Amino acid sequence: MVAWAQEYQPKFSLTGKARGVYFADRYSSAGDTVTSPRSNSGHVMADLGMRLRPNSSTEVLAMVRVRNDYGGFWGSGVTFDLRQLQVKGLIQDRIRYTLGDVDYALTPFTFHRPGPLMAGILPTGMAQLQQNLAGYDAFITGNNTWRQQGGVVEFRTDFARGPRFADHSAFAFRQRAGFSGQATESWAFGGRTLWTLNDLSAIAPRVKVGLNYVGIQELAGTSAATDLYGNHVLTGDFYIVQQAKWLLQGELGSSSTQWVSGDQDADYMVDVKGVYWPKGKQSSLSLRYTEVGPDFYSPTAQTTPNISGIAPAAFTRIGNSKSVREWTYLDLFRESNLYRYRWNSTLGSDNNTYLILDPKGLATPNRRRVTADFAGKALGVFYKVEGVWAQEIRGQGTEVLTQFSRVDLDLRWPSRLGHGVELRGLVRDQRAWRTNVGDDVPNTSYRLPWTSWSAKAYLNSDQTFSVEAGLLTLGHGGFAYDIIRNAENTVLDIRGGERSHQELLPNLCVNYASSDQSTLTLGWLGSYVQTLDANYSIQNLYVLYAINF
Repeated sequence: MVAWAQEYQPKFSLTGKARGVYFADRYSSAGDTVTSPRSNSGHVMADLGMRLRPNSSTEVLAMVRVRNDYGGFWGSGVTFDLRQLQVKGLIQDRIRYTLGDVDYALTPFTFHRPGPLMAGILPTGMAQLQQNLAGYDAFITGNNTWRQQGGVVEFRTDFARGPRFADHSAFAFRQRAGFSGQATESWAFGGRTLWTLNDLSAIAPRVKVGLNYVGIQELAGTSAATDLYGNHVLTGDFYIVQQAKWLLQGELGSSSTQWVSGDQDADYMVDVKGVYWPKGKQSSLSLRYTEVGPDFYSPTAQTTPNISGIAPAAFTRIGNSKSVREWTYLDLFRESNLYRYRWNSTLGSDNNTYLILDPKGLATPNRRRVTADFAGKALGVFYKVEGVWAQEIRGQGTEVLTQFSRVDLDLRWPSRLGHGVELRGLVRDQRAWRTNVGDDVPNTSYRLPWTSWSAKAYLNSDQTFSVEAGLLTLGHGGFAYDIIRNAENTVLDIRGGERSHQELLPNLCVNYASSDQSTLTLGWLGSYVQTLDANYSIQNLYVLYAINF
């Protein structure tokens, strides 16, 4: 923190991002004579951030978005928005504070935003689309942070003897403003203290221990309500590592929730992981056990990343009966309104059929799970094999506990072809199953096959031109239950039904990277969808230019 204040910084600088994108979509479906087969859209946008440093201990950032959709000439299609306003500073070169718009995260069970749906298995060309378009607009940073408004204070304590040092962070974020007594003011507050007990050495492992707290509370007196909602999550975590030999880490804690109805819920969570490197990090073997109670509620960690029930913007109504089209993964690349910008105070009724094992991330409640993986390199290929087994702690929909399993195979290989040309390949196959079969219940077996293939070749010695090809297949099918909850998280109904969804997404693109911060892409992306109710395809030609500065 001291170095941050003392190193030379100009009084005024510009930062931000700019992009231009154009989509030409083509829709086709057998027997559909009503839906318009073509759709075009695009825009030019610039996020202009002005960074002011009035003195060595204070920084002000104001970022304004200017956007013009194609077809909006002479200002008629131009919009202006304030994307970020932030003040940062140091007090006595020891205490760092941030006020305004803040990106913040803690541990996976306390304050943690789940990443984009299945982002880990995307081919590189599709991942680039998601990061530069919908992910960027929805404030997805890649560090599992939530964009909040409020304040954060951070400082470090050094010790002459005993522990090495301790890092502390505290926050307060306003969630809902009271309005003329009709709405109850709501705030989130908490923080983390992380203690580093010793240096890492060849003999002694490095040890870190932490304490984390997140609270969400409605404030008395800001409305006529007298029964106020409150949620409190308290966990402790540890991290012990012996250099290039082994690692042990974990987190355990509990939550308590006071609902508006007066009901109270409390539950626990336990997460322990061990990693062993048999050949000095050339290969690794890990084993993890996670148990999250049925009534463990941590809204800032369990809120699903995507919103169900929203129709996409492209080809919203399809077919001769003009049915509303449900969003698919193609839409998640482009539309930020399908992502959550803020957390829910309850679990809600989101039923994510893409991720039945852990729809709310690692902190998904009512699960006990074991995860094992082995990773390494052989014959120039980097590989990782992971297996997960999980089971409900309390049955939902049937008396027989549902079991889940998932197997993931990840293969990546780089290959130099001479003259600076390099070929990179990725094969990812992830298979998941859900089973719950008993004498008195229907066959609720459920399958989720996903595969991802991609290859990238650089065409010149300085690696500015490249060609990428990718193929992503997604699917889920079988009998599944939807859990319908009210605002107080009470299960109102459990509805079962058959599901079937298959989506095939091929991608081919050419990239020109004039620098690490600037990329121009010309590509083609297809989406071939088959469900119980529809069978259609959307093919898309796109041009995307993105630059960070």
